[in-house]
Amino acid sequence: MLFFWHAVDYLFVYGTLRRGEGNHPLLTGRTTFAGPASCHGFLYTVEDRYPVLRLDKSGPAVVGELYCPIDAARSQLFANLDRLEGVDEGLYQPEVLEQSSGSWLVYTAGPALVAYCQPENRIVGEDWCRYRIERSRLGQD
Repeated sequence: MLFFWHAVDYLFVYGTLRRGEGNHPLLTGRTTFAGPASCHGFLYTVEDRYPVLRLDKSGPAVVGELYCPIDAARSQLFANLDRLEGVDEGLYQPEVLEQSSGSWLVYTAGPALVAYCQPENRIVGEDWCRYRIERSRLGQD
């Protein structure tokens, strides 16, 4: 089933879907890398396992990557992503950002994860990969 957010021009990823992260293979062969990108908001950790984003136009830049879905793989790509992100369970919710480059899909905190969007869970610097590497270096993972 296709939803309105499946028709976007780009997919913005900021966590485990980024290059070098565990879920990145879901994008391989289904997207093309468009480049590094950012959007404004706040990034939080969910029990140090994965990040969650709250969009906020007045917030800092959240570090991420932009991907262009391959049309032939679009329906399978978004079905897999919606399942991974727990859209039906309310873990993450799809939001469409209208940018000068086109429309971007970003999965943000859904009702089931919004409780993690608290100051004590904030990822200062809004970069999941840097946060994860730093925690690992310090032996805190």
